[in-house]
Amino acid sequence: MTIVRQLRRLILAGCVAVAGSSVVTAGDRFAIVAPAAGSAFHDAVLAGCKARAATLGAECVGFAPGPAEPRGQGALIAALVAEKITGLAVSPALISDVLPATVAARAAGIPVVA
Repeated sequence: MTIVRQLRRLILAGCVAVAGSSVVTAGDRFAIVAPAAGSAFHDAVLAGCKARAATLGAECVGFAPGPAEPRGQGALIAALVAEKITGLAVSPALISDVLPATVAARAAGIPVVA
């Protein structure tokens, strides 16, 4: 098994484990927030998350700051918290940017793997 494949499984499993349940229900929505758009590594992680989520009846979406997304990671995470995302996996570019939003996510009961 490749490292990328192992990381894909780890991220989705981490979101589920932190949620305190081993059950993903239909309609659950997980997000990967990468530090920048265009990363082959994070694209592979997102592809794995989407594939695994689909087998569980859930959804996995990905976001990253870049040309198509002007918001920073903190703003992206805050928007996902407002949408009541089921779980988050974050690869922070700047801890100071994501910390307030990840604290808010955890306070809202949203599991965060960072």
